[in-house]
Amino acid sequence: MMQKFKSFLLVSSIRIATAIFTFGQGTAAGIVGTVTDPNGAVIPNATVVARNIETNARRTVTSNGEGFYSIP
Repeated sequence: MMQKFKSFLLVSSIRIATAIFTFGQGTAAGIVGTVTDPNGAVIPNATVVARNIETNARRTVTSNGEGFYSIP
């Protein structure tokens, strides 16, 4: 179980790190997604962390009951 969770965290980190950001006229951005395991099942109450690689600032959120998360 712990190995699957570690794998999930690694995959999630890679997905967030490689996400494509679109830049508009504003200075704000957001990240949304659904946390799933390798079989595609949603993972509720998962911790999701986004890190700004330039400033090392971090935002942490928890996915909802359907695995959805939103980081403003």
